[in-house]
Amino acid sequence: MARNREESWDAMYQLAVAYVMEHHQMPAKSNKEYANILNWWKYNRKKYNQGTLNNSHAEKLIELSKMRTIHELH
Repeated sequence: MARNREESWDAMYQLAVAYVMEHHQMPAKSNKEYANILNWWKYNRKKYNQGTLNNSHAEKLIELSKMRTIHELH
């Protein structure tokens, strides 16, 4: 079961990365088509801020945040 969760987390991470690479930001609340990515992002940011996200996921979330920041600067 943990493996399925890990695979699911990685799949959502890849979707988020692809979205940020294309759009240079996370989806807007009004973009219902990509609400799953935004909800995943918000949930994992909350877990990170609470200190309950595992280290591997935390590192990936930080990298994703950096991708957004880099695109915002250009």
